[in-house]
Amino acid sequence: MTDRFTDELWRGAADIYGAILAHPFFAGLTDGRLEQDAFAFYVVQDAIYLRGYAQALAAVASCAPDTAGTEMFARHAAEIVTVERTLHDSLLADLGIDPASVDEAEPAPTTLAYVSYLLATARTVLAAHWKRTLGVQVTTLDDERVESVFGDTPPGVDRTAQADAILGRLSDRYRTILRLRFLDGRSIRDTADEMGITVSNAKVLQHRALKAAAQAGV
Repeated sequence: MTDRFTDELWRGAADIYGAILAHPFFAGLTDGRLEQDAFAFYVVQDAIYLRGYAQALAAVASCAPDTAGTEMFARHAAEIVTVERTLHDSLLADLGIDPASVDEAEPAPTTLAYVSYLLATARTVLAAHWKRTLGVQVTTLDDERVESVFGDTPPGVDRTAQADAILGRLSDRYRTILRLRFLDGRSIRDTADEMGITVSNAKVLQHRALKAAAQAGV
């Protein structure tokens, strides 16, 4: 009988999976020797990750090709927020941590890099959706394309001017990485090479640029 594709994937990941099972955190979690502080740190970071994961699923839902796809991804995003958050709130309370404090917690570097990757991937899918919908590569901010990229604009407001104003509020590096990633559709590695930085630094820079852009009005 021919192996399933998933069997091939499991064989390919056998060494990595074995290293995960042997990791001191996982071993300590299994046998009960894990320090409470380490577990509390993990639960907080996992809650931060799940929030980003839900955002990524919601972004994918917005560009699903059919109603069934939109419903599925939106439902999964909602379930993460409700079901998983309830579980985390219970664990946090048991650990003596106020669940509300998670919203103010800072992501660890690894969490930030991973969540940024998820969100960037989801938004790259959106960029591909814009390209398919508009029929062209979105590389400029002319009047016909700005609404599709930057959302609805109030009547009487020049869309191109609004987009330029938003990008104009960002630093040169923030503006550059957003243009390369989400308007030019470049991969994170190509973007890093273009900007002369590492992939990890590009992910962190992208996360900060998206946050700054959101505050600026995107």
